[in-house]
Amino acid sequence: MVRNIAESAMWDVIKKRIAKTPSNQDVTTYLSGLLEDEFGRDLQAHSRAWQLQHNDIQDHLVRAILPPVGKVVMNSSISRTDSQLQPDIIITNEDQKKIMMVDVTVPFKDRTLAFHNAHVQKVEK
Repeated sequence: MVRNIAESAMWDVIKKRIAKTPSNQDVTTYLSGLLEDEFGRDLQAHSRAWQLQHNDIQDHLVRAILPPVGKVVMNSSISRTDSQLQPDIIITNEDQKKIMMVDVTVPFKDRTLAFHNAHVQKVEK
């Protein structure tokens, strides 16, 4: 389910980014990191695209979490801890005494290597 939500969010972001319904080739170009060549955007525009895609995925995930799972907060420090980290999504279930954290990662170029590096950085946090 999460994969479908993320894929849907990705298509929505690409559609906003290129101002048209994306073809499979547009998606391939977007995911390969070649947008600056293909669409002539600068790095700041790419950063904004990453942020929009990240936020769209985060919002889709939050909407998919059912109330019985727990209380959901976004971009907040973890209550009753000394941690200064602010995960993207925190789900707290008082009854089960569980805290679940979700940190969304949206690498743009060097996809496989970028995902690996992002994973290592998230684990280190």
